[in-house]
Amino acid sequence: MPYRVVFRSQATRDLDTIADHIALDNRIAAIKLAREVRAFCRTLRVFPLRGKPREDLGPGFRTLTYRGRVVIAYRVDGERVRILHIFYAGRDYETILRRNKPR
Repeated sequence: MPYRVVFRSQATRDLDTIADHIALDNRIAAIKLAREVRAFCRTLRVFPLRGKPREDLGPGFRTLTYRGRVVIAYRVDGERVRILHIFYAGRDYETILRRNKPR
């Protein structure tokens, strides 16, 4: 049975911010990346535990990298995958997550 993938509002804001930044140089690339990241996150429906466990960042945390530049932080809760944050291009996501642990 597939899991349900839900985007926390912060993850949506993260992705919007990334797209806005990229759009300053290339609007089409920004739209394409945002769509690809959303689609990639939805693939967690099938095998949600494939991300790297990161209990050091919070209980149940996992991270997964998309194309080497995007880090997706998520948690599997029962039959639901919660996308918590999306980080881009070398941001110090570990410090950010330790400081602002999502619930």
